Amino acid sequence: MIKLRHTLAREERELFIQYLGETFEVLSEIEGECYVLNVFGELHYNDCFAPTDYERFQKQRYRRINPDLVMRYYSFYLAKDDMGIWYRGRKDVSGNFEFDSSADKFEEIAVSL
Repeated sequence: MIKLRHTLAREERELFIQYLGETFEVLSEIEGECYVLNVFGELHYNDCFAPTDYERFQKQRYRRINPDLVMRYYSFYLAKDDMGIWYRGRKDVSGNFEFDSSADKFEEIAVSL
């Protein structure tokens, strides 16, 4: 279990509402691991998620991340790491999180939804 920061500064909350409305949930903890798609990653898809027979997915590379903030927005998960990088992703049936998009600013990741 990963404990997360779940309190928001007023400015953060206002920014999230501006882009997402009131339909997001800030999580206080998550089960599972978090992986981001990364060409230099040392792990492959089947190392991180429910195994697949699709060769294209099997060849994808990932690296593990440790987010300090995770929000659920409908079926998407938005995460921020301790370096301020934002990620957009999903929760796999394995219980792990797959992030396939990243950005330096929340606004950039929000418009990718």
